[in-house]
Amino acid sequence: GAAPLIRTFLKLQAVDLGFTTHNVISMAMSVSGDRFQKTAPVTQLIRDGTNRVLAVPGVTDVGVTNGLPMAGGFGMIFDIVGRPKGNSPFTGGAGFYSISWRYFNALKIPLLRGREFTEQDDGTAPGVVIINQAMARHYWPKGDPLKDRIQIGPGGGPAFAEGPRQVVGIVGDTHDGGPNRNPTPMMYIPLAQMPDLETALNSRVTPLWWIVRSQVDPRTLVAPITAALRDASGGLPVAHIRTMDEIEARNIARQRFNM
Repeated sequence: GAAPLIRTFLKLQAVDLGFTTHNVISMAMSVSGDRFQKTAPVTQLIRDGTNRVLAVPGVTDVGVTNGLPMAGGFGMIFDIVGRPKGNSPFTGGAGFYSISWRYFNALKIPLLRGREFTEQDDGTAPGVVIINQAMARHYWPKGDPLKDRIQIGPGGGPAFAEGPRQVVGIVGDTHDGGPNRNPTPMMYIPLAQMPDLETALNSRVTPLWWIVRSQVDPRTLVAPITAALRDASGGLPVAHIRTMDEIEARNIARQRFNM
């Protein structure tokens, strides 16, 4: 009985998550106040916070997202523009993250095709989306996603009303549900391109998650990082400070206990 449990635990430890957890720390910042009900001030906060945290000695990269890998996320329906849907009211569904332009670098998620987001992918630029390899394989088994546009959240109400987005990149798969779950289709949009009503909805139900990569143990940099974020945000605190290694360990805690 012990042998299968040990093998299971060792296999989970050996799973390539698709991103690097070592020397990465995460922290949540609530933006539920009136000041952040539109996308533009949230975008400015991300710009200021990113620049200030990058200036902290030892920090190498900073990303921001509305949800952490391995800690729960969101899903959205979508349509591929111009593709017949048959009897279904929409093309399909996928996991959904809104992220900053340095998110993939902060977690070292590899770009496989196309391009990553840049700081210029904001509300004044054409809408763009990046998908993962699992989504490309599932919905474009013989086609090229980079030639298509997708409509996210069709029929979802005013908060999700937006135009089609061009697929500009494909990134590697990540085990967002933990090492014991296979990667699922995933799509990413720039936080700076979210509709204002969607930003207002997000600000009430989820914080901004700051993901900081460093050259040293990131727990030694918590004080200067939080000070930089307070300066950028006008005094907003951060909470739920955890390393990504700790989040990974929590995902296999049951298997470790059983072993």
